[in-house]
Amino acid sequence: MVVLKSPKGSVDESTETLQAWMAYSCRWVDDVEAEVCNFQGFIKHPSDIPLDFSIEPSPSYATAQMLNVHDGGMVFETRRSLPIGAKIHLTVNLRGTALNLHGVITHCISVGESRCDVGVQFEEDNEHYAMRMIEQACHIEHYRQLLSETSGRELTEDEAAAEWIARFAAYFPR
Repeated sequence: MVVLKSPKGSVDESTETLQAWMAYSCRWVDDVEAEVCNFQGFIKHPSDIPLDFSIEPSPSYATAQMLNVHDGGMVFETRRSLPIGAKIHLTVNLRGTALNLHGVITHCISVGESRCDVGVQFEEDNEHYAMRMIEQACHIEHYRQLLSETSGRELTEDEAAAEWIARFAAYFPR
């Protein structure tokens, strides 16, 4: 059983699809291993949706405490450590469309020998809002693919969006 954390309290849901999706995709859920979340309020980017990044050259890096960033942000996996305080350009490739974001690396946590979880926050309101909308679209696409793989249900993008919004949007980090 997955217990969702939300401002409204906890909601129990027992379907296998929900368990699989929440355990894989969402950092605001206690997963099977009870992993401690180092990114409370961050949105975890689904690893099956392509994401490219580049670090912007900077003469010196600021500390995360010196930055004027929004609460929350996004998290993605990479195979190398990235410098905290560096500005980063992200490109999310969703259904053939390249979506671009600019943020600041605020966390980089080693997870095992060959993976780091990188937290990115955004200084501008429009970038933070764009990130949330892009990540929501990524999670909807991931959900659509997961349903196809696990239950054989083939949904259109609109059907997947309507179902995902009805079931999960209230729990998506703001």
